[in-house]
Amino acid sequence: MGNEKKRDKCDYNGFKRTRYFHGQLMTDREFREEQIYHDGKRKLLNRMLHGWGVVCGLEIAPKEGCVVTIGCGLAIDAAGNEIYVDQTIDANIAELVKQYDCESKE
Repeated sequence: MGNEKKRDKCDYNGFKRTRYFHGQLMTDREFREEQIYHDGKRKLLNRMLHGWGVVCGLEIAPKEGCVVTIGCGLAIDAAGNEIYVDQTIDANIAELVKQYDCESKE
């Protein structure tokens, strides 16, 4: 491999941090880069420290037929994104599976 650095899933140095200085002209690009930096760092911490899955809540209870009730709660997906459900919802599993099956064939 020579001097090439081996990259693996623990490599986290791809973040670009905006360096501010006195008198700098601020444009929307600097603000977007700052948000991307902080979002990326938060997602990295979620993935590396917490893992993925349900954090709290999200109880699932059968209702009638193929319908289930999903309670309020928080989860983290495999990419480190937070999934926040702020109200109880009813989901028709048969319709979701049918919709997913149709999308995957296209």
